[in-house]
Amino acid sequence: MSVILTEKEINICQHFQKHFLLKIAENDSLLEEVYQIRYNVYCEELKYEQKECFPDRQEKDIFDHRSIHCLLQHRESQLYAGCVRLVLPDRQKPQFSLPFETVCQNHSYCSQFPPFSYGEVSRLAVRSEFRRRTGEAKTPSGLLLFDELNLITNKKRKFPLIALSLYLSATSIALLADMERVFVLMEPCLARQLQHFGFVFSRIGDSVEHHGKRAPYQITKKDLFQHLPLDIREFLDMIYDNVRATSVKSRIQQLLK
Repeated sequence: MSVILTEKEINICQHFQKHFLLKIAENDSLLEEVYQIRYNVYCEELKYEQKECFPDRQEKDIFDHRSIHCLLQHRESQLYAGCVRLVLPDRQKPQFSLPFETVCQNHSYCSQFPPFSYGEVSRLAVRSEFRRRTGEAKTPSGLLLFDELNLITNKKRKFPLIALSLYLSATSIALLADMERVFVLMEPCLARQLQHFGFVFSRIGDSVEHHGKRAPYQITKKDLFQHLPLDIREFLDMIYDNVRATSVKSRIQQLLK
């Protein structure tokens, strides 16, 4: 399943609103959709996790109860295309309580920052139906590149609409939680790709073997707003307004109590 942009559809926000609906998983039914997507992607397709560990076909872990989950729904098919979560630190032990710290052992980077001034974007997953272009099926998010006309240069460029909208939804939650930075464990090539869209991540540790080579990165609020191009900033503003209109603020307050 693919979404093709034409030169008449050059506005990212309009194109997104036409084809997708962003939701916060605020109830058990939506959370089940999140966990089922993750099971499909991480267990069945990529074999990152053992299916036997999830007999209910819902991939979960110990960080989910401290996370806010986002879902992206394809309007035409009504299918949920992908998901992502923002993990908040554990109130009892804010340092050493994020997913990347369990992979990057002996990592004490977070201890230098005030508690709850940071979080982690993780478990981004997109269903195979939405990432079947060449090379996209090998990673949870895929490249998800679609032709889009650059408003500045008037030239076609490739735009990762689905993956970027999920990252922006997690970013919006972090902004609503007044976080100064977020962490991501990802492939170095993905970090380089995201730079093309204004996401300038700083690497904060060595590569580790975790379903391929991964490394820990961070992006600060300052760096985010300093480097985002105008059209991506408008896209973030739209996603932020959508997220803010939900009950996510009360969920953040519950997790930070």
